[in-house]
Amino acid sequence: MKTVYNIGSARFFMFVLRGCFFLVLSSRVCAQPESDLAADCHRQIHEANALLANHPDSAFAIGNDVLAADCAAESIVRMNASALVAEAAQQLGKYDLSSEFFLRAIELARSENDPHKLASFYNGLASNFYYLGNLPKAANYLQQAADFKLQAGDLRYYAVVMGNLATIYHAQVEHDKAMIILRNAEQQLFKDSGDEVPFYTAGLYNAMGSIQQVGLSHLDSAAYYFEKALLSAQMHEDLPNEITARHNLGEVYTHLGKLQEARSLLEGALEMSEQASRPYITLNIYRSLAFLHEKMGNYQRAYDYKKQQLELREELYEDETRNKVEQLETQFRTALKDEQIERQQSEILQQQLEAEKFRSRWINLLLGLLVLLLITAMIALYYYQRKRSRERLEEAKARIYQHIVHDIRTPLSLITGPLNKIRHRFNAPEFEEDFILIERNARRLVNLVNELLEVSRLDSGRYRLAVQQGNPVEFIRGLAEAFRAEAEANGVSLQVNAPEVEANYRFPANALEHITANLVSNAIKFTPLGGEVRVTVSLNPQHDLMIEVSDNGPGIAEEWHERIFERFNRGEAGKDVPGTGVGLSVVRELSNLVDASVKLSSEPGKGTTFTVSLNLGKPVLLPEQMEDVEELPDERPLVLLVEDDPDMATFTAGLLRAEYRVLHVSNGVEGLATALREMPDVILTDVVMPGMDGIEMLRKLRANTLCEHIPVIVFSAKSSVQSRVEGLEAGAITYLAKPFHPDELMLQCRNLFAYLEQLKARFQESTGNEDITLEERLSAGNPYLKEVVEKLLARLDDSAFGVPELSDAMHLSRSQLHRKIKSLTGHSTGQFMRVVRLEKAHELLKTTHLNVTEVAYACGFGGQSQFTRSFTQHFGFAPSKLS
Repeated sequence: MKTVYNIGSARFFMFVLRGCFFLVLSSRVCAQPESDLAADCHRQIHEANALLANHPDSAFAIGNDVLAADCAAESIVRMNASALVAEAAQQLGKYDLSSEFFLRAIELARSENDPHKLASFYNGLASNFYYLGNLPKAANYLQQAADFKLQAGDLRYYAVVMGNLATIYHAQVEHDKAMIILRNAEQQLFKDSGDEVPFYTAGLYNAMGSIQQVGLSHLDSAAYYFEKALLSAQMHEDLPNEITARHNLGEVYTHLGKLQEARSLLEGALEMSEQASRPYITLNIYRSLAFLHEKMGNYQRAYDYKKQQLELREELYEDETRNKVEQLETQFRTALKDEQIERQQSEILQQQLEAEKFRSRWINLLLGLLVLLLITAMIALYYYQRKRSRERLEEAKARIYQHIVHDIRTPLSLITGPLNKIRHRFNAPEFEEDFILIERNARRLVNLVNELLEVSRLDSGRYRLAVQQGNPVEFIRGLAEAFRAEAEANGVSLQVNAPEVEANYRFPANALEHITANLVSNAIKFTPLGGEVRVTVSLNPQHDLMIEVSDNGPGIAEEWHERIFERFNRGEAGKDVPGTGVGLSVVRELSNLVDASVKLSSEPGKGTTFTVSLNLGKPVLLPEQMEDVEELPDERPLVLLVEDDPDMATFTAGLLRAEYRVLHVSNGVEGLATALREMPDVILTDVVMPGMDGIEMLRKLRANTLCEHIPVIVFSAKSSVQSRVEGLEAGAITYLAKPFHPDELMLQCRNLFAYLEQLKARFQESTGNEDITLEERLSAGNPYLKEVVEKLLARLDDSAFGVPELSDAMHLSRSQLHRKIKSLTGHSTGQFMRVVRLEKAHELLKTTHLNVTEVAYACGFGGQSQFTRSFTQHFGFAPSKLS
């Protein structure tokens, strides 16, 4: 099992051991002769030492009071008070202040020539550098502390300091060496204690457990040592080590799967840490709790703890703290080496300051400007960091939303399939209403989750507009038609009025899709049985796209007209209708995003009308280029979904609509008619349907030359080998068993479209192969294309023979012919005709003595200039090079 490195374990280990030097210090203070005033100060210091473990802030205040008292004039009092303030500041996380007072104490201890105190103070200074991540310096100071204790003959405290040194080796991944040092330290501690468990062992066991957990990945051994540490800490009321043991044991239990025990331990550690004002310990416990709740599936709690961790971390570990400690150390070394040099430098500095007063005014002005620029830069950096922190928080929030949606939506998609199996296998009418209730609420939950995900994307600014070129009227018409099955299931009549117009614009497809889907879906939900929903799409001469969605539902009172667009506000009529109340909020926010307007017209009892107006700007192409544009209103592939189950159809169409246009019909008869009329790129069909089933429809598709090329994906609850073989023999590309995974369906579609694109690319490459005849190159072995090429070559010199004439010759509508040729070649009908004319012109120029003008007219071009321009664009060189 992979473990997570817990730096907190090693930190707490050192925290407990370094605190022990005050016990040694206290015993030595009382043995020295002193005045009554000094004795009183030492008593206060001794009492403050007892407060360090649980009340470091009180100990800090007492130490400062002693330093400000008259007794601080004595060196021994000033030294002990400085050490007290240093220890308290360290426990409060103020490492710069702690190091400053430790350095003062060391300087005073050197004058006393006392190795015991020097060892204690160097140990405390090493702890500060350990927390700041400077392990070599921490190890150096620890070694000095150990040497002083060994010099003094204090083997017990020598073992304590060597235990701290083991922590350094643990952090440097020398785990075996660290364990040897810790076991030797344990033996040294037990030499003088007899059968009793010494006070210091809790820290030792925490450290041993940390090495077993992090360094050696032995979780069971780690748990054993952490449990011993917890018992020892509770026995001696050792709060820091009890917090550490609870935290470490909680992490180990998390990885061992003991989640409830882990939660109890971690929450107890958090409460103790917060009460004791231990910010760095609290930071690590937040991280552990976030990981635990994520593993338990409590994603909201995980997000809350992660947020608290990020906010607390911003307050800690500032760079200036690290730099200030380094500067203090340098000042201390300089003072020890040569005090005389420091005094000389001070005198020189004073002289320089005096000289500064006589410098010219413009230099002072320049310095002032530089300072102002520096302050401005610091302020800008501060606000930039705050902005980045907020952005990271929003990104983390969005990721958690996405994880929640995925973890909820995926299992829900697997509910409907097994449910249908049970319904068809047992055919129990008395449970039919229960089945319908389960299906409806599963789909409802998926829709609610999707709405919340859309809101989170808008809030975080991660919503990206997908701009598409094509016919926006046709695009909206297709979106509205997709709701026909839902309307019929609700007993509502859906009327879509979208006139045929020639239009080619760039428009935000995904935003218009969400706006239209929310308005139409709301209208259907609020329209009573037998009512009517009307969708009207128009495009005025000012290039304004107008989308009007009206119903004859209960209507909305005037006082609700503005409030209805607020998030989670569903109005009086929406209390009994399922939903979250975010749909209209999304409509308004997306409308503002694309500079569209939304108007509401409604009265109680008279229905409701929403009107969306979006100015599209000028058309993309010139009028003479509109022939190809009207054939291709939408560049996205068209998928025909044949499914009789309304809930399953709504769910599947929702998945596909993110990347494709979707048409839905409810049975094989409608599927066959729609396929012949619309010529989709891919067909997805169920097997068991009323009227004509999916297999019979598939066989008829394969028998029709017009649509035999369309790939078909079959999905069904009938998952036996015989059913699969029957579907594949009928001509299916693949056979998916219900319940299918959403990712599996989308991957099958993407792979299929990628393969179709490869076929189109091969066709376009084959046009340059001169080893075969022109007809073979252009038809690519496809009988239908061969017939198209033959009809075109028969009227090659007729410049009036265009797309409408070719459609009549092939007995198809222009849209049917376009989709057929597009699916086989990748070209629109007009583009394919142009390729045929140019390829024939190339052949005539190479094999005959006709000049460029004669070839141009022979191939149906209106003049030489138009022919030359088209020929050069297609082949990359002028036709005159071949004549």
